[in-house]
Amino acid sequence: MNSKTVQSGILRVALLGAIIMIIVLILYYIFQYRQLNAVREYSKKDKEMLIDRILSVTYHQYTNIVHDNSAWDECYQAMCEGNKKWLNDNIGYMVDGYSSACVAMFDTLGVIKYINFAQGMENIDFFPFASPDMGNLFNEELFPHFYAQFEGKTFVYFGACLVSAANINSRNEKQRGYMFMVKEIAEEDVSGMSIALGGMHMTIALDDKAYADTVKALDPMAVTNREMLDYKKKHVAYMCFAYEDMLSKQLNQFIPIFLLISLLCLGIFFAIMLYVKVKVTKPLSQIDESFKSEKTDSIIPLKDETNEFGIISRMMEDFFEQKDSLKKLNLELATQKSEIMMQNEALQQQKEEILVQSENVSMLNEQLRTINDDLAAQKLLLEMRNHEITAANNQLTSGINYASRLQTAMVQAVAPNYNIFRNYFVIYYPKDIVGGDFYFAKKVNNQIIAAMGDCTGHGVPGAILASMGLSFLNELINDHKDEELMPGEILDALRKKVTSALGIDQDGQLRNDGMDIALLIYNENTLKGHYAGAQRPMVLVRNNEIQTIKGDSMPIGHFILDKNFTSIGIQLQANDKIYLYSDGCTDQNGGTLNRKIMSKTFKDKLLQYSNMQFERQKAAIEKFIFDWKGNKMQTDDITLLAFEV
Repeated sequence: MNSKTVQSGILRVALLGAIIMIIVLILYYIFQYRQLNAVREYSKKDKEMLIDRILSVTYHQYTNIVHDNSAWDECYQAMCEGNKKWLNDNIGYMVDGYSSACVAMFDTLGVIKYINFAQGMENIDFFPFASPDMGNLFNEELFPHFYAQFEGKTFVYFGACLVSAANINSRNEKQRGYMFMVKEIAEEDVSGMSIALGGMHMTIALDDKAYADTVKALDPMAVTNREMLDYKKKHVAYMCFAYEDMLSKQLNQFIPIFLLISLLCLGIFFAIMLYVKVKVTKPLSQIDESFKSEKTDSIIPLKDETNEFGIISRMMEDFFEQKDSLKKLNLELATQKSEIMMQNEALQQQKEEILVQSENVSMLNEQLRTINDDLAAQKLLLEMRNHEITAANNQLTSGINYASRLQTAMVQAVAPNYNIFRNYFVIYYPKDIVGGDFYFAKKVNNQIIAAMGDCTGHGVPGAILASMGLSFLNELINDHKDEELMPGEILDALRKKVTSALGIDQDGQLRNDGMDIALLIYNENTLKGHYAGAQRPMVLVRNNEIQTIKGDSMPIGHFILDKNFTSIGIQLQANDKIYLYSDGCTDQNGGTLNRKIMSKTFKDKLLQYSNMQFERQKAAIEKFIFDWKGNKMQTDDITLLAFEV
């Protein structure tokens, strides 16, 4: 055993690791230097563009607050009506929620219709530009922003045009009103922008002297300014940006860290070498010397050690003693005696092994019997549980099937027939055994009533809501059968009954369950009728042309808007074809691209099949829907009520 070989091997491994580490650190330093140098050159060259980008992101979040509003109709209507409660609830939150100084709304003549000040800002005239020419502020820009100074403070304005959704195709042309949010550029905003710019220090200079002082205090080559302009494009103040070269600072910090790590690694290397020499190389040399000389003098100091070298030393000492004893014994014993003793030892060992194997076999057999008993008990328990699950499933399925028969009986009581319509058909496919859709047809005196309902959810919960809605609708029509029925009034009364029945949940919150309904009532003699819809349209096909009559955008249930449903007057004509359908007809996934059918595709199919006889229409529409569905799961309850006037 050559101790020098072990020591040199460890030395080579340590040196190789140190060289690799130094090479990696040098490469990392070169890479970082190249990267940081490139960023520094880019920042010096394009720092003005960098400032513009970051400022645009900073202002964009406040601009979004003003113009990213999905309720322009309600906002414009509340402004025209002077509904300050709605405006405080929906627009006034900007003052507190976003630390705004003021939020105001103007009509097209520049008259302030609504204003909300932050505390302490009531006496400042934030809007000196209010006039009939106020629209010139926007020109072709629907969302301008500019600056102003009041009492030594700088404010930024974010504005937007209020445009009616009825003119959605010409929003860039028809301005209907204006809204402004005024925000003070406070110290925390300046600090926040400075952090966002990274390596930039930002200040606001209110006049030329303050700007000159700022430039004088810093390197003029490192200062960039942006003029802050008011709505007349006149100078208000400066935004000053001072560039700090953080890249060189980082590189200068890297060099001492690199040297410190190198010295640390060198110290660790020498410590390892010293430890190896004392604890490994020297004991190996002593053991090697003892083997060569076959004497134990050199390993005497190692015998008292508790490590591996101590064990080897004691074993070597025993080995040499046994070697001397065997020499003496070989001289005394004959060859035959030695062989007999060796055979006896082998036989005894075999006997012990056989006994051990026999005991192991007995233990294994006992374990197998225990495992078999456990498996039998588990099998019996599994069979009992399967029986219980099967019984429970059969009971549940039986209950749902009975509920389906009850629901079918309720729907059939108010189902369409040829005493009501000259031609009609119904497509009704619940997603589960029972469904949340229903249809309704009835003749009261000389009035024809046709309805289709789509309740929240499907399955048993949807069926309960559908049964409740069908019962309430039939009750309301029977209560007013001696009057001229108006669908909007019936939906208002139905909403009251549904919201009263649903009440609140166990947490004290209003339940959001409800239903969407399409309801048509017309005189069978004059064909004059009225339509009202709760988030469901009516499709009318006349002379190979299709019309879609939309209802109100609110459901039968609790809703943020509490207004009456609209009765839309319609003059029907003979041979008009009416289609009332649930969103399950348009939301079914499938097709070659695995997407929804969508309303346009479905209405195109209704127009395409409208000239067919009604039975053939039904078959064609069902085939289209289920061919589209393919092997996909049914998305929702599917219901279509179609009839001819």
